[in-house]
Amino acid sequence: MEEKVRKDILAVLDEAVKSLKKMDAVLLDALSNRTVHNASVYQDKDSITVAVVMYALAKLLHRGKHEKIKDLNRTLELILNKLEYARRDLKEENFGRFRGEMKKILSLIGKIEKKLKWYIEDVLSKAKIVKASKLYEHGLSIETTAHLLGVSQWDLLSYVGKTKIIDKFPDAVPVEERLAKARKIFGLK
Repeated sequence: MEEKVRKDILAVLDEAVKSLKKMDAVLLDALSNRTVHNASVYQDKDSITVAVVMYALAKLLHRGKHEKIKDLNRTLELILNKLEYARRDLKEENFGRFRGEMKKILSLIGKIEKKLKWYIEDVLSKAKIVKASKLYEHGLSIETTAHLLGVSQWDLLSYVGKTKIIDKFPDAVPVEERLAKARKIFGLK
């Protein structure tokens, strides 16, 4: 594991422990997104696993606020314990034990959250979109990039629109000009 990735995962685990103690689903979801970025840049399986765990925990906490889930509190205590072990193992650079603890966490989540498979697919899809945006940033067209990574152009455009990637292209048409052209095409003033 690259040192930069290890340090970032450690920081994510530190925040995750705090978030889980506070039952903060929003922060856990943000941690998932942060880790998805690393997963797409470094093609790192550990980052993907951590992103899935954060995302699944966020969904689980959110669902737990709205419905009764059997053994939720007990399971969350066990997960918190495993997160602390995983953090310790990663700090000590014991990657085998770290990965073992992460597997145990996924197993615990899977026992009470039947949608875990979908969460994994969603995180992987997000990672593809982030990776596709990086290709677009390096000059490939949206259409080509979407096709290469098997993501929809719509999802890719939606993500790129939230970034400042387009600002990096010096010959980009100004917003006012694009808006005027769109209005002309649709017969609007």
